[in-house]
Amino acid sequence: AVVACAVASSGVASTVTWSAATKRAAAAAVFAAVAIRFVSAIDLIQVDRLRRLWMQAMHEAFEGIDLVIGPNFSSGMLTPTNFTGHPSLVMRAGFQDTRPRSIFGQPQDETAATARTPIAISMWAPLFQENTLLSFGAALEDALGVAGERPSL
Repeated sequence: AVVACAVASSGVASTVTWSAATKRAAAAAVFAAVAIRFVSAIDLIQVDRLRRLWMQAMHEAFEGIDLVIGPNFSSGMLTPTNFTGHPSLVMRAGFQDTRPRSIFGQPQDETAATARTPIAISMWAPLFQENTLLSFGAALEDALGVAGERPSL
């Protein structure tokens, strides 16, 4: 199961847990709707019914929560919120000095100069709460001191 941290307006943190079976079912439904060129009306209705159930579950999961903060693109929130249309924001949270790596993350040259690379986080909000998400994101970016930093060209 994947767990994401959620912050409510009351300041109380809670967690949202997605089981592996639930994530597989959602992925299978999305794949079935997208991967097949010709989809019957019955299949579209069934996928829409599943999406509606997911939207109701997500509405309950976001009850009393203003936004959820999690790791960038690796959290269990990405697939469900893409499926249900919840707003998402990916933003810089800091920087780290790294050396060049291969596409698989293996170091290529230990003697190479380091480069300052951004570290990102993802945030999600309830439906139609983009204003909360963007306001908090801008405030957090300012508080972390990463808003004005740009790479050298």
